[in-house]
Amino acid sequence: MLNQILLRCKIDEIKPKLGNELKGFLNNKEEVLYIRLLCDETDIFDGIALMQQYKNILMIEYTGTDFNPIYFTLTSDVIGDNYVIQIMPIDNAPTENYIKCVAEETPTGLIPVVKLPVDFCDLELLYKLNQKYPRVRFCGGNLFNIAGCNIGCCGIDLLESKAIKYDLDAYYRAGNCDCALQVCDFKEVSNIQAIVNDTQKDEIEQNTETKENASFSFSDILAGNF
Repeated sequence: MLNQILLRCKIDEIKPKLGNELKGFLNNKEEVLYIRLLCDETDIFDGIALMQQYKNILMIEYTGTDFNPIYFTLTSDVIGDNYVIQIMPIDNAPTENYIKCVAEETPTGLIPVVKLPVDFCDLELLYKLNQKYPRVRFCGGNLFNIAGCNIGCCGIDLLESKAIKYDLDAYYRAGNCDCALQVCDFKEVSNIQAIVNDTQKDEIEQNTETKENASFSFSDILAGNF
């Protein structure tokens, strides 16, 4: 079974290669690819349309500004069940007032992900904050995933909602837990292509044979031999 990675990419990078199942090579090792689309206010709705079409687009990361008119339209009514995050880096430990503002002021269609300082490790604080503000997630820092804390942009909860298999033991053995799938940038992965299973191969071969057998000469057409 191939390993699975989460590929961060823009629409124009991945769109020509999109299929319901993709694979590529990371460090000369073949991997199954799931997609994390990077969209701003100019293409967020294009991203949502693609997400509804291709099941391997797990999520969208909103990279636009939060002071444009489009941003405030990104409500739950508009976004629907699509998983769209907005990452919010901070330089210090999160305070309750800050998390309260994030939870209340972020448009309801976006999932706010607070990116913690690299040395942050206070899981007790995150647990208490998540009990009050469950829509907020956390990433970065030096964290372990424990029940009651929403850790990682792509958590185990997202994989389970998409019926994606994962190795829970390997996830916890990794130590410092963040996203439930390894995250890579588009430029790190080579030879991205659709996965063709045996049934699809048979259909392609049959269609090819049909096209080859369906060729007629001009004289056949005139004679009605088709």
